[in-house]
Amino acid sequence: MTDLGCFLHTAPEPPAGRLRVVVKDIIDVAGMPTTAGSRNWSRVATGDAACVRAVRATGAAIVGKGHTNEWAFGVDGRNPWWPDCRNPHDPERLPGGSSSGPAVAVAAGLADVGIGTDTSGSLRVPAALCGVVALRPTPGRIPLDGVQALAPSTDVVGPIARTPQAAAALFAAMAGPAPAAVTAPAQPRLGRIETLVEQATPDIAGRVRALGGEPIALDPLGPGALETHRVVQHYEAARVYAARGLPIDDLAPDVAARIAGGLDITDDQYVAGLRERAAISAAILAALERYDVLVAPTTTDVAPRRDDPSDIRTQLLSCVVPLTQAPVPIVAIPLPGPGLPVGAQLVGRPGTDEALLDLAGRLLS
Repeated sequence: MTDLGCFLHTAPEPPAGRLRVVVKDIIDVAGMPTTAGSRNWSRVATGDAACVRAVRATGAAIVGKGHTNEWAFGVDGRNPWWPDCRNPHDPERLPGGSSSGPAVAVAAGLADVGIGTDTSGSLRVPAALCGVVALRPTPGRIPLDGVQALAPSTDVVGPIARTPQAAAALFAAMAGPAPAAVTAPAQPRLGRIETLVEQATPDIAGRVRALGGEPIALDPLGPGALETHRVVQHYEAARVYAARGLPIDDLAPDVAARIAGGLDITDDQYVAGLRERAAISAAILAALERYDVLVAPTTTDVAPRRDDPSDIRTQLLSCVVPLTQAPVPIVAIPLPGPGLPVGAQLVGRPGTDEALLDLAGRLLS
């Protein structure tokens, strides 16, 4: 197999039979470097992040730290400071990011499950492009202690796995007991978000429509949602980075540009962005009063080629970012069919993470 570049740091191979876990390199693992994909910043963690500690308690073994866009501020899986992370289905295509390493390692069978983060779509996009399952949990279900922040109001930690059942087991270890028992209906009412489906290629749109559901239009989830998210995320990320006291000149050019742009966003623009985000969230939550689950594509197309000069960021974010604006669980699942992997998102009501993963398992069985 081609060197996939999915590990930034590795641990000794565990004994046979233990669950192998790869951890995104913005999450602390005791005794291992946390570099956040950076070239001039590193620390050796003296303790595990809360989510890692919980997973170790089940007997699982950490096999390495996974590749990431620098400071998790990217969605394509590129990082100029470290060896390329490559898509296992076609090494000349991008793996997606920023949880690129865990997604690639799981898809390639180099780890059983992965732990990543999702601020804009950083679990769901690489899951779609690499053909695996990921969960963006209900915010607050998994603690963020020991995780380097990007944009705190939308940062979450979540699992990556090859099946919904494996993702559910990892989520249960990290999140603990559910706040209330929620069971997915045997015949859930599905609402298919045509506002997002229509942005996808005919092939992806057709596969998403094959999942069923009533077509619905949610206009607040259109292109304006990306700008709303950009304002809020870049404002927060720039101030988180400034608080670290590190020079912008040390950053990859694309990350430096986003941080610099975020510093130019005013407090008033940020507050306006929060109001706009609340309106988008309200539209999603209102739809979830009519439907048990919402369905949408994860990306508009298959994994872009590494040399693709087009606007990859918009292509990869346009279906995930609008849904990120609401405090809801979202499961990314691979869709059956020939060719490169493509994926769909299943969106549930807040706190229904376990039921949503159960539904994902039934849809893929």
